[in-house]
Amino acid sequence: MKYLKAFIYLFLFFTLWILMIWITKVFQASFIDRNTFFSSTFNWWSQNNFNHHYFLGIINDDYIPKNHVYTSYTIQALFANYTLLSTLNFITGRTFEVTQNFLVYIFEFLFLVTMYFTRKKQIDVILKSNNLLHIIWFFLIVGILVTNPLPWISFLKYSTENFYFIISLVFCYLSVFARSFNLQKKDILFLITGLIISSFFIVFIVPWIFLYIYTEYKIKLRKKMLINISIVSFYGILSYLTPFILQRVKGFVNVSSSYLFRSGLDGSSYYLKSSLSPIFDAASEQHIVNILLLIISLSLTIYILKINWKSVLDRLILSFIPALLVFAIIPQHSTIHMYMFEFLVIIPLVFNLIFYLLSIDLNKLSPKKYVVLCISFIFLIMGQLIELSKSFINW
Repeated sequence: MKYLKAFIYLFLFFTLWILMIWITKVFQASFIDRNTFFSSTFNWWSQNNFNHHYFLGIINDDYIPKNHVYTSYTIQALFANYTLLSTLNFITGRTFEVTQNFLVYIFEFLFLVTMYFTRKKQIDVILKSNNLLHIIWFFLIVGILVTNPLPWISFLKYSTENFYFIISLVFCYLSVFARSFNLQKKDILFLITGLIISSFFIVFIVPWIFLYIYTEYKIKLRKKMLINISIVSFYGILSYLTPFILQRVKGFVNVSSSYLFRSGLDGSSYYLKSSLSPIFDAASEQHIVNILLLIISLSLTIYILKINWKSVLDRLILSFIPALLVFAIIPQHSTIHMYMFEFLVIIPLVFNLIFYLLSIDLNKLSPKKYVVLCISFIFLIMGQLIELSKSFINW
């Protein structure tokens, strides 16, 4: 009951903004049957016993007669999505080809809930004030999050197996709480988030370790810190190797890309011309306009509210550590799949913008600043809706 009012508002505003973005043909895209990695893999699983698939993935149905499998995703990540989508299939009577489209709705609402629990007190104050202008402020902030085009474009046009959304969200959550707890609570937080991160991709253990070190006060591996890093690393390595082990036991042929290819160390210049290609010359669709709008909005917010730049920079560095290291470690993979890796840039920008907007004491905010910021919200939301509509114009 304590959080009931807040969740009613969250769900109501979320629904209203969903109705708004549906005019951009996101609605049509949400109900289109698509043959993707998830649909092919999960149909294979649901139609066969474990000894036929060993919970491994396939890119398409042609892989089955050839005994080809894709081993880049962990068993945990695949099984979690299989369970979720199977539940949606049961509830809606649809198939994986359709229900996979609704992962983006679930993840978007999860993002909103995460924002609530990082700024819970501030949001409760806004909602309990019963001030219409305060409610409008919160409504527009929810709009900034929901109308961001990247999740809708990435999930509905390209890849449904977008684990980078969750990974980025976990790091953003860490950026808020990593310094605020005592050492015992901090170590527990890092252990839990480390296990979550390593359940998806082993490569993200590296930025997790760097972030762990960044939030320390001395360049020193404490005993508990070292234990946590060892546990998470061991679990990550085990998660990474399990699909390969199962593939060899079953006699399947692994067709996943090698690290040489993903890093660009294969020497090819077809996708990757230099180590800066992921930033300036990506081989796939980029959303530079949205990134610039978010940077401008964040800068304007910091300037108008006179927020300490050092604290902003510190939190941004914490949030961007995954993007910086992943673009450095696997630049060719990043430039090919920029519509996925951009989550590591855009989610932190949206997160930090909303974080600071929700930190404001609206009772102390002047009417002039309120109006200027609300206009900037509308400008950002319209820019995001325009980019979204252009992406789905032919659907």
